[in-house]
Amino acid sequence: MHTVMNVFVKILLKPLASIYGFCVTLRNALFDIGALKSRSFNVPIICVGNATVGGTGKTPHTEYIVSVLSKKYRVATLSRGYKRKSKGFILATPATTAAEIGDEPMQIYRKFPNVIVSCCEKRVVGIKRLLALPEPPQVIVLDDAYQHRYVKAGMNILLCDYNRPIYKDKLLPLGRLREGWKSAIHRATHVIVTKCPDNLTPLDRRVVMTSLDMYPYQSLYYSRVSYGKPMRVTGEVESRGFDEWLERIYQSGASLLVVTGIAQPKPFIRHIRKNFPDRYKLLAFADHHKYNDVDLDKITKALVELPNGPKYIITTEKDAVKLSEMVLPSWIDSLYYVPIVVNFINSGKDSLSEAVLDYVAKNN
Repeated sequence: MHTVMNVFVKILLKPLASIYGFCVTLRNALFDIGALKSRSFNVPIICVGNATVGGTGKTPHTEYIVSVLSKKYRVATLSRGYKRKSKGFILATPATTAAEIGDEPMQIYRKFPNVIVSCCEKRVVGIKRLLALPEPPQVIVLDDAYQHRYVKAGMNILLCDYNRPIYKDKLLPLGRLREGWKSAIHRATHVIVTKCPDNLTPLDRRVVMTSLDMYPYQSLYYSRVSYGKPMRVTGEVESRGFDEWLERIYQSGASLLVVTGIAQPKPFIRHIRKNFPDRYKLLAFADHHKYNDVDLDKITKALVELPNGPKYIITTEKDAVKLSEMVLPSWIDSLYYVPIVVNFINSGKDSLSEAVLDYVAKNN
């Protein structure tokens, strides 16, 4: 019955995907022939984005690029600030909240307080405002702007999830693609296959590279994520790594509540299960979820339902940004988050960091 239902849904969605695909293809064609204008600016612009809806690891990779550039240049990030309450152009300040600029820009600002973090729905307007600052940025990183073609970036970095190959995906709403995967690939200067397994073989890489059908001048990288040391939302950092911390509290007889509000929580859950196979409970919210007092009550209730003994809460860094701005109950001291770290696999001398620095140096 379930299979029949899936087939029926696909039949219904296929015409909608075809209409959507026609509209997106027409829009891209209008940009390609110049009927719709892409604006260039006198500053190096790096665009980081994806061809699918959510879950490719965009924010950690943006943070990686920012960390590389901010050591030498005055960097600004510009995003639309998904699901923020404010409108128009806004700069992050010490008084800014995640509700005003969005959870992901807020996460970047907390990690890089010396970086100019900004939001604007219209990227052209946002760039103009940034360049009008008393100390304008020397390089701008556009966060999640791959389909926003009104700005012509000098470096287009496309992220693709290894576990959800874009060449096997379908257009919205039948699949997760925002546009045809070939047009997305061929518009990129650099492609990163993210969330790769630790045991990625040369043959695996060859299969992906062949399937992506890239041009010879395009650069391809493979990355995986690892987890940093757990941190309390109150500020303390654990001395142990994430796996060691999980193993220690599990051996102590503790139980664990996992709270997530991200697009793809399954990899995070799988990683936790390796060292915490039972005595845990998952409380999953939608991506970019805005927490409220009702949600805090749900967390409190889920904690009570865990087995007696020590109890811990683990969440993602993006969720911790929003939760930390609330007045939390007594379980605040048991609330931890774990940052994500990007590692590139066998990048060698042609690393992304060198490519980014080389581009900015030549165009600054």
